[in-house]
Amino acid sequence: MVQHPAIRALHWSAIPDADAPVWMKRGCELYAIWPAPVNHDACFENAGFHDFADTDDTWYAEFATILQAMIDQLETLGQSTIRQGIKFRRPLLAQLCKPAKDPALLDQLIASTFDDNFPACIITFGTPPIATLRTGEGHEIIWLMVEAHAHVDVEALAAHATEGRPLYQTNLTWALLT
Repeated sequence: MVQHPAIRALHWSAIPDADAPVWMKRGCELYAIWPAPVNHDACFENAGFHDFADTDDTWYAEFATILQAMIDQLETLGQSTIRQGIKFRRPLLAQLCKPAKDPALLDQLIASTFDDNFPACIITFGTPPIATLRTGEGHEIIWLMVEAHAHVDVEALAAHATEGRPLYQTNLTWALLT
């Protein structure tokens, strides 16, 4: 079995319509996928999750691998399009001397999970969009919104991204995290 020193498991849950966030599109199903452990987070704790630890570079590298595996699977539904990205501040001298480059997609997705000062990062898959992957609000949650007619097996998608880690269906009090 492959050893993963930082992220020990993945959790997933369908989000009940009553707890859906305001940004959720009608006619879609919403799911949350998140690693364990996560940084201590009062919202997560109040929602009923209790697997916390300090994250480090190894944790973020593993999280990036999980995100990339999910993106790769979602791209089977259609081409990915960044709908809302993140721009990082650059020092004034760098702004004057070099043209700005967009940060790498994984860097944008991860930044919005660990700092709620960043806006959400949103990627759609397919034309018209069949699925939307979103990170944000400073929570280490991968939100996946899927058109109801698409019949995407979210549990299988999450299982693919685990790379041998356990996968648990975990219900939380989602109104405290959405």
